Amino acid sequence: MLFPQTKSILALHSANASEPDFGVTCKHGPAECAGNVHELCAMKYASPSAFWEFVQCQNYQGIDKVGQPETALKCASTAQIDWVNSGVGDCAGLDGSGKAAEGVLLLQNSVNVTEELGIEYVTETDPTHSPFDKCI
Repeated sequence: MLFPQTKSILALHSANASEPDFGVTCKHGPAECAGNVHELCAMKYASPSAFWEFVQCQNYQGIDKVGQPETALKCASTAQIDWVNSGVGDCAGLDGSGKAAEGVLLLQNSVNVTEELGIEYVTETDPTHSPFDKCI
């Protein structure tokens, strides 16, 4: 169990080739898509502990800040992720936009796999933590 405190993970995306920046539609809009790109790139290029610290930092900033370039760069610094040299920045966009080709492809692949597998949600059974939903 990678994230035992997570009670449920909801898939709130759908493929949408006409969406100009991400090629997917995210339930909470383009900023959520950008935030997911940031997290997918951090997952790919940072250590698991740095990735998780990055995610926690983003979530702590509040939903209105997730996906913002300033939040991504601040949280990378907090998690000691070298945005420029680690691969995370190249993946997500050195400007923090979340719109670089590799990161957008990671998001599209994530959505496609989720849809192909028919995943609507995943429920964990750890009763020691409060439930919360995490968009993927």
